[in-house]
Amino acid sequence: MERGLFNSQKRLFVQNALAQAAAIGRSQAVIEFKLDGTIVTANQNFLDALGYSLDEIKGKHHGMFVDPAERGSATYREFWTRLNRRVSGCTIQEVRQGRPRDLDSGLV
Repeated sequence: MERGLFNSQKRLFVQNALAQAAAIGRSQAVIEFKLDGTIVTANQNFLDALGYSLDEIKGKHHGMFVDPAERGSATYREFWTRLNRRVSGCTIQEVRQGRPRDLDSGLV
């Protein structure tokens, strides 16, 4: 019986996570990148907000959305270095488990 209960709880957890992801996709502009900055996909909200089609941006680098002067800067390179280390924005210390939690970015 315990195993069945665990599987039910796990299934409900996964269903809830999928429902939350779907809600975010309906209400937010979302874009997905590889860790090198290559665009994988974007939802229609993002495309509409920026005026692109997916075919225009898929496979290109995030830098296409950045001012050329900024794109060549050390700050921009450091931005991608930090993302590759899964560090960005504001990080706070989670007291309960004592490990850093990034609450400022949309990293998934």
